[in-house]
Amino acid sequence: REYMGAKEIVVFELFATEDVLRRRMIKRGDSVEQATERVEHDRKAFSAFWVPKEIPHHVIDTRDMSVKDVANEIYNLVNQV
Repeated sequence: REYMGAKEIVVFELFATEDVLRRRMIKRGDSVEQATERVEHDRKAFSAFWVPKEIPHHVIDTRDMSVKDVANEIYNLVNQV
């Protein structure tokens, strides 16, 4: 609604398996039940996710990456555009 200009949109999809996501949530303090509910919710919520081909799209497999590694990867990809 408030967007003006000719800025390029770049989409970053951060991927990890459901098992990795569940373990990360438990490690940060969520209960097993909360983590399982979140994974199930997200599976449904993002099942129809798609990005139009004309939008630059980067998929980053975060399974074996730290938060800092992911941030650096995004930073590097943004600076390539």
